[in-house]
Amino acid sequence: MRLKTEFWIRALIRQQAQRGNIATIVKKGDIDAGTPYIILIDRNRDIAVLRERALSDGWERLPMASQGDLDSFFIRQEKYDPDLWILELETSAVSDPIEKELTTRHGSSD
Repeated sequence: MRLKTEFWIRALIRQQAQRGNIATIVKKGDIDAGTPYIILIDRNRDIAVLRERALSDGWERLPMASQGDLDSFFIRQEKYDPDLWILELETSAVSDPIEKELTTRHGSSD
């Protein structure tokens, strides 16, 4: 069973706040089934995107070389999925494997 996206996003924001990380909703999508994307950004302005794997549980990490690459990525994604959610998560280092501790809407972690 898959959690509603809005419920899952709000729980993730609370979880990250308890860990001292700042999570911000950049774009709200469909409250029930919008696909969540998480932008990871650190103090060095390094960027990566996490997205739920389509055919299995867990997360896929997509490194981004620049803000321009990130913007282009989401322009393309919104053409295919206008209901997506975008959450920005400030972390101490983008290289940290945060996806290992994140559950998906299916309830499992990577």
